[in-house]
Amino acid sequence: MAETYKQSFKQHYTDNVELSIFNCGLQSCAPSHAWGPGVRDHYLIHLVVSGHGQYTMNGRSFTLGPGDLFLVKPNQLASYCADANDPWEYYWVGFNGAFANKLVQQTPFTDQSPVYHCGESESLKQALRSIYDCRGPESHHEAAMVGHLYLFLSCLMKQAHECDPRVSNTSSQYVHGAIKYIQFNYSHDISIDDIAKAVGVSRSHLYRVFMSNVG
Repeated sequence: MAETYKQSFKQHYTDNVELSIFNCGLQSCAPSHAWGPGVRDHYLIHLVVSGHGQYTMNGRSFTLGPGDLFLVKPNQLASYCADANDPWEYYWVGFNGAFANKLVQQTPFTDQSPVYHCGESESLKQALRSIYDCRGPESHHEAAMVGHLYLFLSCLMKQAHECDPRVSNTSSQYVHGAIKYIQFNYSHDISIDDIAKAVGVSRSHLYRVFMSNVG
């Protein structure tokens, strides 16, 4: 039987309201080691690096193995359990913030499929390991951790785009484009028409996609 271990870090306070890390770590689980059923107050992504286990979300169960990732969303009933004979080892990161929902929407996870198999998971594993390696209580630690979180999410977003190039044309992308335009031009006298033109949609369509992405 493989040696079990758990290395984890929890952030107790953050000034970063846009995107902040709640916790992170890596663990080789004992047989049948389980969490839940329970509800999280943040987003949580696990990457299985070896072994097997089962993830259950809102009554639906998924059997997972190496290269699989699973997402736990805030306020959703979830549980996960290591296999009794071949318990999994996984890396994880928990995060939240004003940008979290929009970023997660651009990853391969959906409400219908909160799990995703990555054929080449080494870059994701390294990004998660880097988040943990940068841990610490100071502001420079937090900046480094969040930076590696962005790189991790970027890898997932890239894979989502490669699986479905239409992802780049979703309403969420228009919202992000509008936000970026405002951030870089807020000191100027800009109008709604200017913003709509910058992202390539009509004023009325921009209003609709903003309303559909509220929440």
